[in-house]
Amino acid sequence: MQNRIELLTDLRARYVTAEKDLPDRRLRLGLAEQAVARVLTRIDHASEEDPARLVLPAAVTGPVCTENLIRVDDVMESPKLAE
Repeated sequence: MQNRIELLTDLRARYVTAEKDLPDRRLRLGLAEQAVARVLTRIDHASEEDPARLVLPAAVTGPVCTENLIRVDDVMESPKLAE
């Protein structure tokens, strides 16, 4: 009987916490969805049903990022910046 009372107490605490937490989580979810919608509009994919499909894998973006870093280093070492 004691175990059931402890379980009910724990479940009630979870319910109360969720009741307080859910409105904030829903708000943050709505803000995140709006941000995704804005990005999709900016890249002309506003009607995209699955935005995750547009995310490039690291195997593609890694070399691109590394190449850009090398270019930045070259620019920083250019004679014009050395002056």
